[in-house]
Amino acid sequence: MGFDDVNVNPYGGNFNNIKEKLNSVKEQDIYYQKWMGNYSEMFKISDDLNVIDWKVREWRAIKEIYASAILFEEAKCSLENRCMASYYFSAYYSIFHAMLSAICLDTNITLEKIKVITHSKVGNQFKNTYCHGKNSILSEDIYTFFNKAKYLREYYSYTPPLNITFYDESYLDNLKKFIVKCFQLTNLQSLILEKSNKHDCPGTITTGEQYMHVIEVFNKLVSKQSIDENNKYVLDPADLNVRNDILTCGIDFQFIALQLDHTFDEFRLYSGSGEFFSTDNGMTNSIYSFIYNSIM
Repeated sequence: MGFDDVNVNPYGGNFNNIKEKLNSVKEQDIYYQKWMGNYSEMFKISDDLNVIDWKVREWRAIKEIYASAILFEEAKCSLENRCMASYYFSAYYSIFHAMLSAICLDTNITLEKIKVITHSKVGNQFKNTYCHGKNSILSEDIYTFFNKAKYLREYYSYTPPLNITFYDESYLDNLKKFIVKCFQLTNLQSLILEKSNKHDCPGTITTGEQYMHVIEVFNKLVSKQSIDENNKYVLDPADLNVRNDILTCGIDFQFIALQLDHTFDEFRLYSGSGEFFSTDNGMTNSIYSFIYNSIM
């Protein structure tokens, strides 16, 4: 079963860029069956609280895609304005968050380790899961690029050079190429995750233990603690809406491609964001278009 055969959804889903290495139906089927097994086994040994963890991981993966797209568009803007330190900073973090989106759906890493993952471990975790071995879905070129982006970010951020150094016109194109691969990979993983748990969701949140676990996992994996003395957990309004949906409607894993329109409705809408970004010269639409065109 090839990747396109897995996705029978009428709304589609684009996997063209991640079919370059596994370019035969047989190779794609081996990858698909491997991850169906990984997710099925994970759900088999999980209790309801572990399943809640994975729903929050799915949401974190979506947020990482948005973070990557935001920073990619800001990298483009920085380059246009010749703000090179900002350019390399945004470029690095765009590939960082793109890779982290796929790591969020990796059964080889725990939620606790995702919470505290370091920059070097993002690269190594991604390489070991998605780029290592005969039937890996991506080549190690993306890992090499990640390390180059990390170096350039450090070089231009710690003590910006007085002249242009290491500039390569192909850098932005390569950045985009690898980000798109990551987006499509995360989208594919979310599809396999959904299919592997089609009839095993815990349903609605019915116990106090489940309710408190949802709160705790959002605090652990999604929120940021404030820097004031209260050390309060801070959630974005979009996070609160997703958390409330889980608490009231229960767990429902869903192909990320099918969640795009809904998540865009949550993007730059609350807390005065609509007015603030109303004069962004199309940046908000460019961010969404980049995501949409990558995975649809």
